[in-house]
Amino acid sequence: MSLRHLLCVPFLLLLAIPAGAAPAMVDTLAVLEQRVAIAADGGAAVTTTVVLARAGAGELHLPFGFEGADSFRLAGRDAAFPRDTAGAPAPLYRAADRVQLAVLVGPAAAAGDTVVVGCHVPAFMDWAGARGEFAAYDVAGTLANDADLDIGTCRLVLEMPPGCQVRRIGTTEPGFKPTSSPVPPYVVGRRGDRGFAAVTAKRLRPGGRVRLTLQAERARRGPVPLVAGVLVALLYLWFFRDVLPSRRAAVPPAPASSGGR
Repeated sequence: MSLRHLLCVPFLLLLAIPAGAAPAMVDTLAVLEQRVAIAADGGAAVTTTVVLARAGAGELHLPFGFEGADSFRLAGRDAAFPRDTAGAPAPLYRAADRVQLAVLVGPAAAAGDTVVVGCHVPAFMDWAGARGEFAAYDVAGTLANDADLDIGTCRLVLEMPPGCQVRRIGTTEPGFKPTSSPVPPYVVGRRGDRGFAAVTAKRLRPGGRVRLTLQAERARRGPVPLVAGVLVALLYLWFFRDVLPSRRAAVPPAPASSGGR
């Protein structure tokens, strides 16, 4: 083959690529976080946040796992949901028994950009069936990396309904190994009047997962406000003891005797 023919090969390969070819699949993410804000009726607001590891156009298939989700919304630079044959947004991608989020990022996307997908899951859990001993509720969440992604940091957050707090952590994946690291992979805290717990995995490869189980309870006021009120009352009586009237009734002086003349 002549040199001229060799130089023509790349050009011919470019012509062989269809004009409407699908964008390449994104296979690496810097961060993926799924936050599940559970409601009192058992539904949940699920927010998936990703930080891109690479620039350029591509198609994202993100771990999700919920059937029946609705009210999808998307935020991110040069990001959009794919469209179905009727032209409507198609935020879900199904393959075998997997349910994933589908997002298209355009050529303006850069490494470090954030893409956020929010939705509503009508039936995340059954509170009545989750009630255990001592008025506690068993809550669990799993985020499986079934999307063939290499994720730098993967985090699952379970947020309780208003007025509820996390009593204790059950099991986590990854697990807590004090011999390897003194810092547990989970945290427990409050966000306003909602308790939450989160578990984080570093470098979650395809097929891996993060999981969190916990016990939740309604927040209690406890004896602190009552004790504080009693102390304030005692201090008031002590500082104003000289001003307060005596318990003894004032005895009027006896009238002077006039005596007889």
